[in-house]
Amino acid sequence: MKRQDWSLWIQCSCTGLVAVGAVYASFLHGRAFALQYDGSDMAQTREPTAEDQMRAYFQTQRAHGRWPSGAELDHVAGTNNYGQKLLRRWKEEGRAQNSCTAPTIQNHSNV
Repeated sequence: MKRQDWSLWIQCSCTGLVAVGAVYASFLHGRAFALQYDGSDMAQTREPTAEDQMRAYFQTQRAHGRWPSGAELDHVAGTNNYGQKLLRRWKEEGRAQNSCTAPTIQNHSNV
C-alpha cells in the first residue's frame, strides 16, 4: 500500500470513530431526557407563552378598571399585531367582556 492510501485509510477510520461516538452520545442524551420527562410532567413545567403573558397583563389591567389595547398587549409580550387578534378572539369566545367604560383621563392640575 502506498503511504498516501494508508494515511487516507487512517483519516477515514478516525472520522468514522468520531461519528459513532457522536451518535452514541446523542442517543444517551435523548434517552436520559426521555426518562426524565415522560410526558406527564411536561404540561406542568412548560414555559409561558406570549398569550399567557398577554392574558395575565389583560386581567391585571381589567382589575384596575382599564381596557388594554392590542398594542399594549403586543408591547408586553414582544409580539407584533398579535394582541389585537387575541382581543378579538377573547371577545368572540366571551372571555373578555367589555364591562367597563372607556378609560377616563384624570386632571391632576391645581386650578
